[in-house]
Amino acid sequence: MLKNIDLHSTSIGIELGSTRIKSVLVDKLGKCLSIGVAEWENELNEEGYWTYSEDLIWKTLQKSYSDLKENFYKKYNEKLYTTGSIGISAMMHGLMAFDDKGQLLTPFRTWRNNNTKESSRLLSNLFSFNIPERWSISHIYQSILDQESYIKDLNYITTLSGYINWKLTDEKNIGIGDAAGMFPIDSSINNYDLDKIKKFDEILEKEDIKWRTLEILPEILVAGKCSGKLTEKGRQLLDPEGDLSGEIIFAPPEGDAGTGMVATNCINERQANISLGTSAFSMIVLEKELDNYYKDIDIVQTPNGKTVAMIHVNNCTSDINSWVNFIKDVLLSFGVDLENIDLYKKLFEKSKQSDERLGNLVSYGFHSGENIFDINKGMPILIREQENDFNLANLMKSVLVSSLVPLKYGHDVLNKYENVKIDKVIAHGGILKTKNIAQEIISEILDTEVNTYETASEGGAWGMALLALYTKFYNDEKLDYFLNNRIFNSIGEYKIERNENLKKEVDNYLLRYDNYLKDVRKLINEN
Repeated sequence: MLKNIDLHSTSIGIELGSTRIKSVLVDKLGKCLSIGVAEWENELNEEGYWTYSEDLIWKTLQKSYSDLKENFYKKYNEKLYTTGSIGISAMMHGLMAFDDKGQLLTPFRTWRNNNTKESSRLLSNLFSFNIPERWSISHIYQSILDQESYIKDLNYITTLSGYINWKLTDEKNIGIGDAAGMFPIDSSINNYDLDKIKKFDEILEKEDIKWRTLEILPEILVAGKCSGKLTEKGRQLLDPEGDLSGEIIFAPPEGDAGTGMVATNCINERQANISLGTSAFSMIVLEKELDNYYKDIDIVQTPNGKTVAMIHVNNCTSDINSWVNFIKDVLLSFGVDLENIDLYKKLFEKSKQSDERLGNLVSYGFHSGENIFDINKGMPILIREQENDFNLANLMKSVLVSSLVPLKYGHDVLNKYENVKIDKVIAHGGILKTKNIAQEIISEILDTEVNTYETASEGGAWGMALLALYTKFYNDEKLDYFLNNRIFNSIGEYKIERNENLKKEVDNYLLRYDNYLKDVRKLINEN
């Protein structure tokens, strides 16, 4: 039964990730009361873009919210009929482009698309600032360069989180962290960089395009600001069953990088969080601006507006998932049906029995292109050297290590050229559910202590729920005070002991990984 819980004092965070949409209900202290999950997959459309259709977006979102309600009812024997606030988070970057009637002009282009190399290079040179291929402005400029017809009808662009928030509230705004994946931010004003806006507007003028950059971008909000209220139409979109009622406010919609920083309590200078999922990223809150710009380092913002160096890689857990699904299929052929959580745990633990050379196996889990290595498309590759020991333990250790290797290359740039100091690194993501194994590996790959909270597997949906909680009840406090004193003061933190034997394995693996990387890149890019 529901005891001592006032639903008006709760908050909901919803995160639209690459492979699932997760909904989390928390109480006023951030404790998780119920979770809802719905799986989904992107598709490669006829035009060659990775996308999710509008219909799939809403059907899966509704399924996730329905699952949240169902699990709440099972646990408390009460209906989830209201909440105090909601926050929407989603995979960052990409492009959703609309005309003046609010109609989608081209299918949603996700972060996985690698067609914007030319625009990314030209804009980075123009701005003297790294503009990644994933960013919304890269997609827009590439469309201009390619003379796509939709550009003339463009009225508004946003990200996936901004789109959901807009349709639920009728407000065209976005959190500063997600906005930083659309167009560069001026941290002194917590808004778009006007000098760079002017330079892009000059391009538009030369191309005889009538709209101007600021006209098509969403309004920027920092954490704590209200981004709108749930409308009647929004209620029907989120909860077609009609249970949701009452006045519900929204937190500024954020990207999964921002919610990851909140979920790991890493929003202050010299703190870093590592988020491990379908893609992976490392977010380092900077003491000062970088001296130079680098193609592998994005400059973005925390949800409260502090400057962050972001290392983003397109591939992380996809190859692990593929091998686990393959092994599950083998087991099912023999009538053995294990729950996924038990299978992952067993296989991760099996990896600890690998030999010191990981069987002379080297894995490259490139299920999509990998910008940090200049790899243009997906082609997972497993190399078995002539003298190899291809067994389960070595295979699992190899794919685990390789899934975490690309992050190292970005960290090496910051260490070598900028001497960026980091006092605290916290990791989170579903891969950490099996305690210590992935944490130990990433610690040795980055050659630094990497810790986790006991909430490490809760992920960005929980982080977004905390931002919604902050918006509704605690926005008179600073965000770091709220996190330190209201939320994380009662959450356990796990310190990972460094493992010298594992470090030798990882260092050896990195040498072999580097040795084959040039040939792997050539093979993929030329086929």
